[in-house]
Amino acid sequence: KKYIGKTIEVLIDFTKSENYFGKTRTGKNVRINSKRKNLVGKIIKVKITKANIWNLEGILP
Repeated sequence: KKYIGKTIEVLIDFTKSENYFGKTRTGKNVRINSKRKNLVGKIIKVKITKANIWNLEGILP
């Protein structure tokens, strides 16, 4: 929960439907809902909106 509302860098690993999946520098899994194209392999800033046991969820600021 300490991540909610913070903007962090995420390395995007893959995409599925309108979701991107990646990891933070500390290895936390992040799901990002976005219609943007060609983000796989890039490090992007993500604003975290939700946190649960297994992953974080966020949006592009």
